[in-house]
Amino acid sequence: MIPISDSSAHLGQVIAERGVSLYMIVSDQVVQIDALSDSRSWQLDTEPLFAIQTFDGRFDEGAWQVIGHAEPDRERFLPAFTHGLVETGGVRVTDFSGTRERLATPEESATVPHMITRSPLLLEMAVRAHAGSEPWLPAFDGIRYKKTPTSAELFGA
Repeated sequence: MIPISDSSAHLGQVIAERGVSLYMIVSDQVVQIDALSDSRSWQLDTEPLFAIQTFDGRFDEGAWQVIGHAEPDRERFLPAFTHGLVETGGVRVTDFSGTRERLATPEESATVPHMITRSPLLLEMAVRAHAGSEPWLPAFDGIRYKKTPTSAELFGA
């Protein structure tokens, strides 16, 4: 739960962990904080609004609260990533965990994003800007959810 005011919040979900970072999605689903129950298993009812590789600092600080658990749809949301450059020996594509990789096709080089880990504050500010409580900054465009090839699509389940 990422608060956007004292009374409302957007729901998000941690899809997977990789080392010390998390891959998260945030839905365009606003809930009233006082109506939340720790015992309910939450399901995100909308397409993601944002998707980001980030750190757990806002959870550790208590700014973001875990309000329940739902099985993440890793096949649908867990991205594949690329690294390397054509000029230096080729672009490689890897599954999210980094355990499977291969040379990327030209199409994959153009459509599979590089892994970038960003601050959780960037996500929080983007969520609040989407809600209209902060100004929109161009940096937020980079974490808007975009359908990209997933680890499951490129490497199997």
